[in-house]
Amino acid sequence: MEKLCTGGHKNLIKVYGWGEFPNATYHFIDMELCDFNLEEYLLCRVKENDDSRVPPECRPTEFGAVQIWDIMRQIAEGVAFIHSYGHVHRDLKPQNGTLFKFKLTDIVLHSVRDRAWKIADFGLTSEGTSSRDIPTQFSQGSPGYRPPELVNVDAGASYTNKVDVWAMGCILFQLATGSKPFANDHIVLEYSKGNAEIETRCHETIAPQMAKKISDTLQEMLEIKPSARPKSAVLARLFRDHCNSVALQEQIKEIPDDHDSQFGGTGILSNSTETVTDSSASSRMGT
Repeated sequence: MEKLCTGGHKNLIKVYGWGEFPNATYHFIDMELCDFNLEEYLLCRVKENDDSRVPPECRPTEFGAVQIWDIMRQIAEGVAFIHSYGHVHRDLKPQNGTLFKFKLTDIVLHSVRDRAWKIADFGLTSEGTSSRDIPTQFSQGSPGYRPPELVNVDAGASYTNKVDVWAMGCILFQLATGSKPFANDHIVLEYSKGNAEIETRCHETIAPQMAKKISDTLQEMLEIKPSARPKSAVLARLFRDHCNSVALQEQIKEIPDDHDSQFGGTGILSNSTETVTDSSASSRMGT
C-alpha cells in the first residue's frame, strides 16, 4: 500500500497513514477525503436525487462518449500504475455496497478539488503480473465483476493482473448502457461456456460509430482467455485517443457551416475529420 498510495499518482487515493487503535482490534487508514463515488454519479444521470452527495455542479447534464472515455481513461491510468509496480487490485467496481463493521467501502471515488477519479480500497491487492497465473483458494472479488478464472473454482481458481482488465470492462459496460453485464457469477460461468451472451445497447446519447467502438473494446476486455485481454497501459492510451477524437469532432460540429468558405474553401475541416477517423481506426489494443 505504501508505494502505491504515497507515490502521488493522481488517479489513486492518497493515504497519509495507517495503524491499529490502542487496546482494540480495529485498524485505521487515514486517507484523503473525496466527494462521491462512481455509482452515485451514474445514478444522477437517471434520476433526480436531492440527497445525493454529488454536488449540483458536478452532476452530468450531458453524458456521452467523451465522459465515458474520460472516466475510463482515468481508471485505466490508475490501474496501469498499480500494474507497473507488479500488483493487482482484484476488486475494481463503481462502489462496494456491502456494509461491514459499520464501514462502507468505496472503490472508484471522485475528488472535486483535484477534478479526478481515484481508485481506492486496496484490501485485496496482491502481487501479480500478466504472465504468471497465481492460484487462489478463494474466488475473491465481487460477484458480477470477477472473471471466469476466479469464478470457476472447480477448475482451480487463479488470477493475473488481467482480472483488473475484466473488471474495467464491466465498468465500461455499465457506463455505456446503465446496467451491469453480469448480474452474478453464474452468468459469468455461462458466458465463459458460450451459453450466454451480452448485448451492448449504449445510451441513445452515444453516436452509432462510437457505440461500435465501445462494443469492440468490450469484446477484447471481456475475453474468456486472460492473455487475450489488452494490457491496462494499452487501454489507457486507447481511451485517451478516443476521448480526444470525440472531443475534436464535437468542436468541429460547433463551427458554423460557412467557416470553411470564410477561409478560402481550403477544406481544412474535412481533412481534420478524416484524420481523426483514420487515427482512431488504426489504433491497436494488443496484449
